[in-house]
Amino acid sequence: ESGSTLNAIGPSAFYDCHIREIDIPASVIDISDKAFSGFLVGNPLERVGFASDSQLTLIGSEAFAKCYPLESIALPRSLKTIGSCAFMSSGLKNITVPASVTELGNGAFACCDALTSIEIEDDNTVYHDINGVVYTLDNTVVHMYPAGREESSYTIESAARSVSPWAFAGTSKLGSVTLPEGM
Repeated sequence: ESGSTLNAIGPSAFYDCHIREIDIPASVIDISDKAFSGFLVGNPLERVGFASDSQLTLIGSEAFAKCYPLESIALPRSLKTIGSCAFMSSGLKNITVPASVTELGNGAFACCDALTSIEIEDDNTVYHDINGVVYTLDNTVVHMYPAGREESSYTIESAARSVSPWAFAGTSKLGSVTLPEGM
């Protein structure tokens, strides 16, 4: 809403609520942990809108976890941090992470059964994606593998030296992973 002075949505503010749509005012800079999560019964939230001049910098841990109907979300370009498990078990089908994001929490998109690709905008200075799989920019850490991918096997990039926690969480179709030498 124009002229809003709301700057944060507090922890568990809409936890297990039954709202279906919400528009976040430009003035909000912080969506706190579990703000919209639905861990008891799942949250029916299906649309989240951000003002074109959004100042949002933080989406907290588990902020939108178990929002099953949430199939897409256009993250604002002001965003810097996406907390761990922020969208875990949501209905996301695809996601584009803005170049401004410098902290992408472990398992931010874990267990999203419909998610087939995680795109990182080209100018990101910390992460990039290789065919929809997220790595650190230097390829030494495989950070996230979309749980909804159809492949039965995956070969981790040869420069990788570690796998982030929750990186492959919820990947029901993946039957084998090939690790590089030296990992």
